[in-house]
Amino acid sequence: EAIVLIAQQDFPAAWPTLIDELLAPLRLEEIQPCLHALRTVHHLTRRYRVEFRSDDLFREINLVLQSLSPCLLELYRGLLQLAELRPAAQRTQYWRGVLLLDKILLSLCSQDLPAHVEDHLAEYYRLWQAQLALAESATDENLVKMVAVVGDIQTLFARRYQEDASAQIEAFAGQAAALLPRLVGQSEWERASASLLTLLSSCGKTFDPAPLIGTVIMPSLRLSE
Repeated sequence: EAIVLIAQQDFPAAWPTLIDELLAPLRLEEIQPCLHALRTVHHLTRRYRVEFRSDDLFREINLVLQSLSPCLLELYRGLLQLAELRPAAQRTQYWRGVLLLDKILLSLCSQDLPAHVEDHLAEYYRLWQAQLALAESATDENLVKMVAVVGDIQTLFARRYQEDASAQIEAFAGQAAALLPRLVGQSEWERASASLLTLLSSCGKTFDPAPLIGTVIMPSLRLSE
């Protein structure tokens, strides 16, 4: 999209108010403009995952967080609630919005744990675990990707922010371990299963993978052959 190309050149130096302008008019009931805005933010922030740490990078991340923090939780809750209220055929576009939020949050947390996320950690974990629970009763391309990205977020937290979220990570890992036997062997869930397995292997002493050897790990190895 044209705005993405322009934004990648102009943000933040020549267009510091971009995020505010994208988010200000959003109404979750009008899902397509919401998806366009979130997709633009995702394209702007995904490079944070691989950038070298620098003062300029942290200034930009803080600028994005300053605009996003007041509405992130509201967007998460709103999209998940609207998806639940819609007929099954209409849920996918709302899940696409949640997926974009997951990707944005993964990018924003890749360099350091934002104070906003740390302050609302319990609420974010409720939302991430709610996404994982959806996998127990539904299959959708965006839902599969949601579970995979949430697994990536938890792996990042287990490796870098264990001291900040040890109890929440352990609870999420337990939920992931209970879900995995249902997913392994289903080709459409392969990416999500791999993400959750990576999470469990990253939990170290906080999680014992032994009970999963027969039900998850060996079937996963056979699936990848």
